[in-house]
Amino acid sequence: MLRNLLIFVFVVFFSFSLIAEESTDSNADAEAAALIEKAQEGDPAACYQVGVMAMQSGMPDKAKEILERGASNGGCECMAALGQGYEKGMFGEVDFKKAFDYYQAAAGKDFGPAMLKLGNMYREGNGVAQDYKMAGRWSMKAAKAGVRQACINLGLHYMMGWGVEKNLPKAYAFYYIGGVESEPAKLQALQIWGELSVEERLKGEQFMMSWEEIFPPAGK
Repeated sequence: MLRNLLIFVFVVFFSFSLIAEESTDSNADAEAAALIEKAQEGDPAACYQVGVMAMQSGMPDKAKEILERGASNGGCECMAALGQGYEKGMFGEVDFKKAFDYYQAAAGKDFGPAMLKLGNMYREGNGVAQDYKMAGRWSMKAAKAGVRQACINLGLHYMMGWGVEKNLPKAYAFYYIGGVESEPAKLQALQIWGELSVEERLKGEQFMMSWEEIFPPAGK
């Protein structure tokens, strides 16, 4: 209910429409209004939350406006959301240059998801020259920042030898770590495992253990 109410308050606040709708939950109403007020003041967290809701509600221009406000106040989530908006054409035409710039700004503040996006752009050659080494570097930074998806990307790099020396034990380890959140990655890890020698399996397990501080095994 709160999510729908927040969307309603956002529409009222920004469109100045004379919409009549009653709410029986005054606390939720007050919370929604407070969130909108924080977003108007440029609070990064509020700007991100309201900006995403605006996008989901079909108001990309308003979403961009408030996300830009949050980004100007240092909001990494807002920067990354703007990057994705431009990368996917959510604000109109696709603009890889603006997407890259926003991701880079957020990555400069050690925001892992933005590092992951930069790695993707370099690997796919979107808006920049395709560069597997740079893709691998940004994916590694993202993984060290705790982004599991980046481990899947690194697994691909080590399996294919993209920008790094091909290394199946490391590929196995990264796919296995990423497989916690991805069934396809888990299956890929098992497939690679079946191709490894006993010695290579040991190396893969040892390499995986070196990442336990960032990605603790289940139960730890």
